[in-house]
Amino acid sequence: MGTFKNFTELDCWKHAQKLMVQVNSLIKENEGVNRNYSLRDQLFRATMSISNNIAEGFGRHTNKEFLRFLNIAQGSANEVESMIYTLHTTELITEENKDDLLQTLISVKSTTGGLMRYLSKNLERKRN
Repeated sequence: MGTFKNFTELDCWKHAQKLMVQVNSLIKENEGVNRNYSLRDQLFRATMSISNNIAEGFGRHTNKEFLRFLNIAQGSANEVESMIYTLHTTELITEENKDDLLQTLISVKSTTGGLMRYLSKNLERKRN
C-alpha cells in the first residue's frame, strides 16, 4: 500500500468508524438495545472488529496478509448486518434506524471489497 501512509486514510476504515459511531449512538439512545447486554456487547464488538481488522491488516507487511485481515473485516461486517436485521425483526429498532445502519454498512462492505480486489490483482501480477 505505497500510496497510503496510515490506515486512517483508507475509505473502508473511515466508513467503519462512521458505522461504529452510529452503533454507539444507537446503544446509548435506545433503551431496549442498551438493556439487552449480550446483544449490545456483541453488536459493539463486531462493529469494532471491522475497523480494527482493517487497521491490523494495514500494518502487515504483505498484501496477502492484508487481504486475510480484510476478509475477516468483511466477515464481521456480515455479522453486524445480520444483527441489524435481528434488531429490526425483534422490534428493537425502527425501519429508519435499520436503513441508516445498512446504508453505512453497504459503504463499508463495498469499499473493503474494492480494496480486496485491488490487492488481489496486485498479487496476481506478482505471480505472473
